[in-house]
Amino acid sequence: MSNSSLHAAPRPRRRGAHLLSTLLFIAALAFAGAAVYLYINDDGGTDGPPPPPSAQPGRNEAANVMTALKGTGLKPEYGRYNAEANQLTQPGQAMVVDGQDLFIFIYPDADGQAAIAAREADAADLDPATLSLQSRSAKRPLGEGAELHVYQ
Repeated sequence: MSNSSLHAAPRPRRRGAHLLSTLLFIAALAFAGAAVYLYINDDGGTDGPPPPPSAQPGRNEAANVMTALKGTGLKPEYGRYNAEANQLTQPGQAMVVDGQDLFIFIYPDADGQAAIAAREADAADLDPATLSLQSRSAKRPLGEGAELHVYQ
């Protein structure tokens, strides 16, 4: 007695799914090959970082000061905090040069001449002997026990 109902009928082939799977596999290989090619032929960024924007009178930024300091052979680094001076209206941005704190007070204005005028007005009665610096985020007092110097 043969039971033909026990034999499973052959499953229909899913030719479309198999073709799609093969095409996706080939595409993955092509993308991997392109990635390897681009990695090997990379020039390593020989152009270097983009140059900082050029400084215009009255419109300097901390990056311009950093570039000028590097141009003198110093190795400045950006500081991690800002400072406020009791005799200046603008906050100072910290830099560290040879282990010494340096604060850059930049007077921004849409008009370069107005920025220069604001800086000169603050500097007119500036007295380094009574100048004090405070910072909310510095871990140590700024200029404590050290003589402060001002350059313009």
